[in-house]
Amino acid sequence: MEFGEFEQAERLTEQRALFEDAFPENKGAPPASVETYRWKFHGFPASPPSYEYMATEDGKMVGYYAAIPYAYRIGGSTRRVGMACDVMTHSQARGKGVFTALGRYSLAEMQQAGVDLMTGYPIRPGVMGGHLRVGWSIAFELPMYLHPLRSNAILRSKRLAWLAPPVNVGIRFFQSLLRSGASSAEMSVNVGPAPELLRSEAFADFVQRWSQSVPNHLMKSEDFYAWRLGAPGAQYQAFLVQRGEQVVAAAVAREQDLQGIPSVALLDLMMADGEEHALGLLYRAIEDEARRLGVEAVVTMMSKHSAKRYRLARHGFLKSPFTFKLIVRTLREDMSARDLCREADWHLMWIDSDDL
Repeated sequence: MEFGEFEQAERLTEQRALFEDAFPENKGAPPASVETYRWKFHGFPASPPSYEYMATEDGKMVGYYAAIPYAYRIGGSTRRVGMACDVMTHSQARGKGVFTALGRYSLAEMQQAGVDLMTGYPIRPGVMGGHLRVGWSIAFELPMYLHPLRSNAILRSKRLAWLAPPVNVGIRFFQSLLRSGASSAEMSVNVGPAPELLRSEAFADFVQRWSQSVPNHLMKSEDFYAWRLGAPGAQYQAFLVQRGEQVVAAAVAREQDLQGIPSVALLDLMMADGEEHALGLLYRAIEDEARRLGVEAVVTMMSKHSAKRYRLARHGFLKSPFTFKLIVRTLREDMSARDLCREADWHLMWIDSDDL
């Protein structure tokens, strides 16, 4: 078996076939396209835009390991963080140690390239062992939270579709009670395409103020948002709660089918310190957009600490059984994995990953 940098010009077709083998649920879908590959690994606003490695056996590509160099502010310092994504092994090569060996090689290469820290968000139990064997640590869980609007898809999957009408009445009544206090004469909500709303000076000022309240956070520049929300075939909506011209809370969402449920996925959610009363207006605007689209739920992913900060339970979100995990791997001696496991220090959502 041989390891080296991924030869994109010569092996892209082979890499795309490996992706469909490793992630068959995406076969024929936008994530498996060449356009998505080029956006993800060659469009990021950094130099280099990504790190890509491969394993070959008898000339055949059997493994791929990649990361995108996100910029984070961690403990007062700016860090180059490799966000691991599309790590995969061919189905015919599993059980041979490819995942572990390629991981060890790739981490050493990225360390030499100046990456400070690695992050990942696996939800598949099968890959965790390979990560842990090369020094990754599980920091904490990131559950998915669901704000139900209708129950049709869930009950149909349980062969209980006949229960949907009365359950939907109950959900509607419960959510109407939660919405009753979601109003404020001094604030308004601006809703529109994310690429347009997030380019304003008012939003940039809000992100700067928000970032000062979170010790460990993704540095969300205008260039980052332009890339992250430019995924082929995806459309994103932004929601800005404003007091006059000042933004006090914001969210980014897109329509997506999640675990078989037609949903609005909430990728990013931020709130300025002391502006908890803006959350009602924000969630109400997101729910209105979800109802306009005819989906059955609003879904998000974040830590339990963040769920409390953003008052998810109070606004009708339920913790689901689906849970991601933040895993970390330090590549610098001055960084401690133990320090990085303090959940309260982090603000993490889908925006921090390549998902959605």
